[in-house]
Amino acid sequence: MKGSVQRRAVMGQVVSNSVSQAVNSPASRTPPVVPLLGYFVTAPTAEAASLSMDAEADSVWLVYRWEGLKPLNMYLGDVRPPQGQASFFKKREVAEAEAWRARHRTLRALARGLLGAVAFCHAAGVVHGSLSSGTVFVSSTDDADAADLFVKLDNFGFGRMDPAGAPLGLSSPQLPGQDMDSTLPREGRRHDLQAIALTLLEVFSAATAAGPNGALPRPTLTRLLFEIYQDDIPSLRQYCEDDPALERMVALLDENGRAGWDFVGQLVRGQRPAADLMLHPFL
Repeated sequence: MKGSVQRRAVMGQVVSNSVSQAVNSPASRTPPVVPLLGYFVTAPTAEAASLSMDAEADSVWLVYRWEGLKPLNMYLGDVRPPQGQASFFKKREVAEAEAWRARHRTLRALARGLLGAVAFCHAAGVVHGSLSSGTVFVSSTDDADAADLFVKLDNFGFGRMDPAGAPLGLSSPQLPGQDMDSTLPREGRRHDLQAIALTLLEVFSAATAAGPNGALPRPTLTRLLFEIYQDDIPSLRQYCEDDPALERMVALLDENGRAGWDFVGQLVRGQRPAADLMLHPFL
């Protein structure tokens, strides 16, 4: 009996050490997904019933490795206009311009990282299914770290393989016009790209707004992109240009011959693979 207790204690210590090592080890750039450590099943809950439309469905909890990354939705609540460091040798206008260039580098790095993470998943035949500011994690939100910033995707609860003939498997549409029973090939990939467009515009507007009220929330962006303008990107740009709070976002997307607006349009249409869009001039 004593030996059995000792063996259980040793095994418990091994498991504890393994979990501690997984939690405390530094985050790595690859793969661009938060590692899944395991899962467990509990009794039915109201949330599980609402998602599965089955009151008797068990709740499945996914356990992901915590790597110290920051979710974008937390960044959206904290982000403020960049502050240039003026000095005796550097005028305030010059310092401010440098600070905004650094912010633009960060936002481009974020776009590259997010698109690259999705391209990685699509290359493996997997679609995420619920991309948003809450399922995208970044290594840093400091503009000084733009060159080293990397992105990882979390929460694949709606993820699935994406062969031809596989339904989306969602309990409710994530985007307007999304057919939950669609069996069209690559349909899930198209919706992932559209979700990237929404997520990036949400972040871009918050990170360039003159104040907290200048950010465009996701419901507003969804309505603008898919209901009001319906892929009419020039009209969307005009809408943003008419809003003084979005002036700097327009300037960001206007760079390099309005490359940013074309990039958004490509994402919304969802016709080009994510890997191809990694070569887009905006990035």
